[in-house]
Amino acid sequence: MSDEPVCILSTGQSVPDSIFSLADFIELQKSAKEFAISKLDKNDMAQKQRAEDIENNFNWVKRCAQNSAIDKRHGIIPEDGNRLQDFYEKYDYNPPYTLRAKYWRRYCPELAMNAVKKALAEWGGDKNKITHVVSHSTTGWDVPGLSHHVMYNLELPTSARAVPVNFVGCQGGTSVMFVASTIAKQDPNAVVLALAAEIQSPLGRMYNDDISLEKSIYMPNVLFGDAAGCAVIGRPSTRGNKSFPAFEYLDMGAHYIPDTRHVLTISVSEEYGLYYENSIKKELPVKLNATLASKFPTWFKSVLGDVNFSDSSYAVHPGGKKLLNNFESLISDYGVKDASKELQYSYKNLREYGNLASAAIIFILGDVCRNTQKDSIYFMAMGPGVCLEYGGMKRYRPGSKASKSNKSSGNNTNLTPILLAIIVILVGFILGGFTVNDLKNML
Repeated sequence: MSDEPVCILSTGQSVPDSIFSLADFIELQKSAKEFAISKLDKNDMAQKQRAEDIENNFNWVKRCAQNSAIDKRHGIIPEDGNRLQDFYEKYDYNPPYTLRAKYWRRYCPELAMNAVKKALAEWGGDKNKITHVVSHSTTGWDVPGLSHHVMYNLELPTSARAVPVNFVGCQGGTSVMFVASTIAKQDPNAVVLALAAEIQSPLGRMYNDDISLEKSIYMPNVLFGDAAGCAVIGRPSTRGNKSFPAFEYLDMGAHYIPDTRHVLTISVSEEYGLYYENSIKKELPVKLNATLASKFPTWFKSVLGDVNFSDSSYAVHPGGKKLLNNFESLISDYGVKDASKELQYSYKNLREYGNLASAAIIFILGDVCRNTQKDSIYFMAMGPGVCLEYGGMKRYRPGSKASKSNKSSGNNTNLTPILLAIIVILVGFILGGFTVNDLKNML
């Protein structure tokens, strides 16, 4: 079993039942705008200007939403309302941060368990063989965390280990897969759940009082939705169900873009502590595109070796329409025909769910594994840092052995001749009767 490859063996995905359409979103922002303006005195010049600024911000947000390629999103409906808008209206579009945090604790573990159960059903193995639960969320927390919630609700063996990997951002899905696959490669008996879950719908930024109208703070309103994704990672012999096409995890890598810490940030707002503030600066696509243009071919070869760009499938985090459009153009330049089709599951995910942050890559990778006819996959996600994480995968075929790392094989190639030469020289000195002092004198 130890020489079996470590593979993704199944995925499960979960979203709330409630659908938040493009029209619903625009109506929510419009209602928030009108409520904020209604409190201003049009006879006061400063307040009149504030009303104009709010109107301009709303029009910008509306245009962004209409051009986002997002048809709908899914979100929780707190406090037994009928719409997400009911929640915001109840608190004058300004629910306290403590209440927003409460709803993460209420809904995120439930959403996570739905995804876990679907992944386990598709895997079909014995849950008591699960050794680790690696979990991630950026939108909230509690202690014990998501990993412990899963372990408790599944009644896993008391030897199971919780491995929380939190507050990474949108690349959190690749982070949990990296940690999970690394654990499994080191432990031949490991079966690991890699889980990413986010509750983002109660975190919206509205137009209250004199808070900032900086556009970068409002862009997340346009993009994000609620979801949980889970992957079962281990060796194929642990499966009870072979319906999911297993793919072996090959090498993975990461790259931080210098001088971009300010470009994508997430924190509790200093403005009265009201908001879970997510800021996306306009430099983000520029920085990402420049980095991808220069680094992508190197990254691709480092994880997939001699595979041609056109012989690989692609699972890419849908940070936004512009990012996917630019990556589509990039792989076209490297000979990938019908590149939009190669990214169809990324586009589909964005269209149907919006940006699901850390959960997105697990959704997309599951779709690609199930549907591709190719034997190789390149996957990638990006988030705060700004950091990009990427990896390669190879289709598992019964009886195949674990692949050698491109990184380790490259290092051995460079070092082995040098080490052999040193050994030969030392052996020659010993057989020739030379001493250490003789060697020192020669140097």
